[in-house]
Amino acid sequence: MTTNFGKLITVVMGSFNNWDFTKASVASFKRYYPDVRIILADGGSTDATLTSYKENGIDDIVVIVDGNSEDCRNAAAVLVDTPYILTMDNDVKVVYERALPLLYEVFEEFPDAAQTGVYCMKVADFDKRLAYCSDEFSGHMECDKTNGYFCLHKMEAWKKVYGLQKEWYYENPPYQPTKEEKNYSHGGDLTVSKCYQKIGYKIYTPKEKVPVIHWVHATPTLIGKDKNFQEWWKKTHSYIRVNPLNKWEEHYKKQTNEGKNA
Repeated sequence: MTTNFGKLITVVMGSFNNWDFTKASVASFKRYYPDVRIILADGGSTDATLTSYKENGIDDIVVIVDGNSEDCRNAAAVLVDTPYILTMDNDVKVVYERALPLLYEVFEEFPDAAQTGVYCMKVADFDKRLAYCSDEFSGHMECDKTNGYFCLHKMEAWKKVYGLQKEWYYENPPYQPTKEEKNYSHGGDLTVSKCYQKIGYKIYTPKEKVPVIHWVHATPTLIGKDKNFQEWWKKTHSYIRVNPLNKWEEHYKKQTNEGKNA
């Protein structure tokens, strides 16, 4: 029986300009889950985002000019009326329909779960030229956090931690982060996870690798000093960001077990 994710999950997608990325990200998500509502949490874009979102599959938009990502997410989350909220960035592309079920299955298996999602990211597969998000584990495993660029939260837990307030949640109980955590590039993701754990919830990895691609962050964090990869990225980056379904994604589908069984 097919799960009706439209009644269970609402997407809150962060954005600030880069409309080409947003358009491709939404298209990749909607081709698998057309009934899921997408709310754009925008930091005050000055490109086509604010004028073109409706005609490209985005249901609502909340704009917080000069707001940080947490301000925007919290403001958009006020509109969520489903039991779960999926936070994702506008540079993430879904490459197979199992991406969302893998996250939802965690909550079916663990009633004490508040959060699951992509745990880390790596470059792998197909001549080391495909950047994709995955976990490092085989089977469900309790972990310390999952990253916010593709992360499913239980809404009742989200409300307790974020509180759907305007204030930056670093200043709210029940968890006060260290100075190092505030300066950490993924400090928001890390801190909300610790908030969940502080009030008795747990975080679990999906049981399989999550088939989504996070293009932008692969550049500075993973390409490093690999000159060949840098040159490849320069040549293909514009194509990757615009085309909702490109040849690397098709290749991924064909090579994975999910693709073989599709």
